[in-house]
Formats: sequence, C-alpha cells, structure tokens
Amino acid sequence: MRRGIFWEIVALILTIGVIGVVAFPLLDNYLVPEKNERDTVFIRAYVKEAGGFQPDVIRVKKGEKVKIVVESMDVTHGFAVKGLGIDLGMIEPGEKKVIEFVADKEGVYVFRCTVMCSPMHNFMKGTIVVIGE
Repeated sequence: MRRGIFWEIVALILTIGVIGVVAFPLLDNYLVPEKNERDTVFIRAYVKEAGGFQPDVIRVKKGEKVKIVVESMDVTHGFAVKGLGIDLGMIEPGEKKVIEFVADKEGVYVFRCTVMCSPMHNFMKGTIVVIGE
C-alpha cells in the first residue's frame, strides 16, 4: 500500500507539471498587457463583477511615449487618470478611445472608471506604474 501512495504522488506531480506547461503561456495575456509593434496598450473595460479593467496594471518606463486604447466591452464606462491629467469621458459599449502621452514622471498613477457602471463601480480601478529609465 505504501508503494501505491508513492506512485499516486508522482502521478499528481507530473500532472500538475504538464498543466503548468500548457496553461502558463495562455495566462501570458493576463499577466502582461497586450501590445502591438508600436507599444500600444489595449485595455478592455468590463463591469467590475465581470473583471473590471483588463489589464489593471500597466508598467512603462519614464520618458516612454505611451499609447492606450480603452474599449468598453459591456456597458458605458469612463477612464480617467487624475495624476496624469487624463480623462477620456464616456466610452459607449463597443467604442474605443485613444490617449497618447509621454510618461515623464515616475510614480504610481491610479486610473478609474468615471461612469456609474455597476453596483461595484467604486472598485473599478487600475494602476499605471512609471519606473525609472
């Protein structure tokens, strides 16, 4: 019986390893903001109950030109970054709005939905992290 438990543990470890190898690349889109060849960041806005802003963390280098495309996926949303003077106003379902700026100050900047979009609206936020060169 002791030998049987050993092989069950080995099988479990191998199964977890295989799942990790297959699943980890699929998670990459959630861990790193989607960018195209011009370093455009695509943010999809869902009500907080369905995931909120995806991605909700964006990292850029100080001095880097940043282009963000925000798309509302379900209801009317807004997008504003107070510390950077950004306010895209209302974004209707299916609509995309674009903002471009140079990240000239290091820091952590919070972006928020500016339109009451759901009961959990107050929790719909994310961050832009500007790091030194």
